[in-house]
Amino acid sequence: MFEQTWDGKGIRLRYHAEGPLRDCENTFRFLDGKALVKHPEGIVTAIAEAARGGQFEAENEYFHIKGHLNGNAHIILKRADIVQKLNQVVGKFFLGAG
Repeated sequence: MFEQTWDGKGIRLRYHAEGPLRDCENTFRFLDGKALVKHPEGIVTAIAEAARGGQFEAENEYFHIKGHLNGNAHIILKRADIVQKLNQVVGKFFLGAG
């Protein structure tokens, strides 16, 4: 998800990770009844701004993301109510539940 900067001292979000991350954020926003995020808004921009400031962490109302020099990211989902709604939708789709 992340890659080291050219000087090896920082990290940045890999380009191919921006779309899926923005899709996740838009899914949360949709389930929360809010408008979809457009560039240059949202968590992708928050990550880029944090990285420019030498930080490896960024957050918004839905996610707390911490990047690591090995390319990994830890993503904490901050809204349990949205996670529950998402689980219900996925359960209905895949299992025909509820």
